[in-house]
Amino acid sequence: MCLMMKFILQHHPSLKMISMKFLESGHSFLPDDSDFSDFEKALKYQQRLYVPQDNINVIKTCRKKKPFKVTAMEKMDFQNTEGMQKAIINGKVNTEGNKINWLSAKEIQLRKDHPYSLFLRTCHSTKKPFEEIYLKPKQNIKKYQPFPESLELLWPEGKAISTPKLKDIQ
Repeated sequence: MCLMMKFILQHHPSLKMISMKFLESGHSFLPDDSDFSDFEKALKYQQRLYVPQDNINVIKTCRKKKPFKVTAMEKMDFQNTEGMQKAIINGKVNTEGNKINWLSAKEIQLRKDHPYSLFLRTCHSTKKPFEEIYLKPKQNIKKYQPFPESLELLWPEGKAISTPKLKDIQ
């Protein structure tokens, strides 16, 4: 996710920074929680869902007021970040050499002026400084670029259904 956001940041003409904040587990409520609840209630009244369009219809009709707008994803919407992942070193320590606890992250900040760094904070207090994590490019990797001009499609021919799943569907 961070690499995709870094890709967007590096190629967007006016974005300077992206900040992602994570809520405290078990201590939060988001409006999306009630959205999922509406969908789950509507699913209880469905006999079977055979094709993706069946799911879309349930989502579109599960609310009378403020119905959901559904955008079906196409194969062009799925892009491959594998080259970026292979081109950088996964940050396990910050620039001061301290081990990073990714599960305790409360905010991750990406800055355009630091293309090979991300900044992590483990609390919501703005008084605590960010830890910098340097994602330096791997040496001797000519095939991959950390931030290429464009990304390849993840599944250019579409994603195949596994044999066991196909048998189950049939």
